[in-house]
Amino acid sequence: MITFGWSDYDPLEGSATSIDPLRSLANSVVLGNLIFPGTSGRVWRIRYLSALCFLMKCANLERGKTFQENYKKFRKFENAFILALNELKKRKYKEHDYQRIIGLEKAEQLVRSNTRSISIIGDILSNQVNLGPLGVHTVLLRELDLVESERELILLPSGEMLANYYEKSIGTSCELFTDKISNSRIQTVRPEDFETLTESLLFEFQTKSKNLELEMIQKKIFANDIRKRLFSDILSIGKKAYSANESQLIDFLVYLKSPLIRRYKLIRAYDVFQRILKYHFDVVRNVPKEQIQFKLKGDKRISESYSEIKNVLTSAIQDLVNSIDGYLTENEDSDDVLLEIKKFSEEVLTLKD
Repeated sequence: MITFGWSDYDPLEGSATSIDPLRSLANSVVLGNLIFPGTSGRVWRIRYLSALCFLMKCANLERGKTFQENYKKFRKFENAFILALNELKKRKYKEHDYQRIIGLEKAEQLVRSNTRSISIIGDILSNQVNLGPLGVHTVLLRELDLVESERELILLPSGEMLANYYEKSIGTSCELFTDKISNSRIQTVRPEDFETLTESLLFEFQTKSKNLELEMIQKKIFANDIRKRLFSDILSIGKKAYSANESQLIDFLVYLKSPLIRRYKLIRAYDVFQRILKYHFDVVRNVPKEQIQFKLKGDKRISESYSEIKNVLTSAIQDLVNSIDGYLTENEDSDDVLLEIKKFSEEVLTLKD
């Protein structure tokens, strides 16, 4: 039976509501993995890979310790890094792009409410172990052989090398950052502790000092044929790709002659289906003030909403089913995720307005 409900995914930035009311996020990650093996999160910037390796190196994580013990040491450095980036944003707001840097909104809240010092020994983000910078990028760090597959907080030689490249490229900011938090007895920081850090910590590759770092990341990413082909396809789109959002980008990709075309079409079909479904779900859950109680069946506004989307939803589901069938003619569905998506979408059509 089809069910709607709150998912296990917790929200970012301390929100009290779910970011995934229709439980579509897990499937989205699986589908994203079809064109970018190693993807695992909604928020992602490439230089996080080297920054996280650097933070793991700074934390002196130990082989033989439990994940919890090592993560507790690492989290202190991750928290300080988030606060340092927030301080850079305050000073260099116009010069750089701060979109999709994890935790800046929460960091600013902490700074405003703690004028003297901020604790860095506990979670400062909701479900930080999974949705903090490390949690979002753990799968990709493993996929690129930067950390051990079974103990993700232990750097492999390539991870240590990338950490060293990042450390060298940030220059004097390395010592300025680590001096504030390396002592195990330090449990708090002040915003002014990071006033002298430079924008070298940020995520753009705009200086020659970052060339070795960039070359190593590119080599790691392009070692996989599917990821390499995705980048090639994006480049073939031309200038339009640089200003496109995710939805627009996949719209461009489905018209290319590419070995990944069935994957692109599948992802686009799922995205369209979920957008329509979410529109109707928002109507259902946004209850007018005058309707403290109401019945789903026979409610006028819900019936009108369903009538409005019925035809386009039916078309979107058929497109999704066809896209899944087309993909499965050439590929396997090892975890039966696609069959589950197909079953779910077809079941939606059995619902009555």
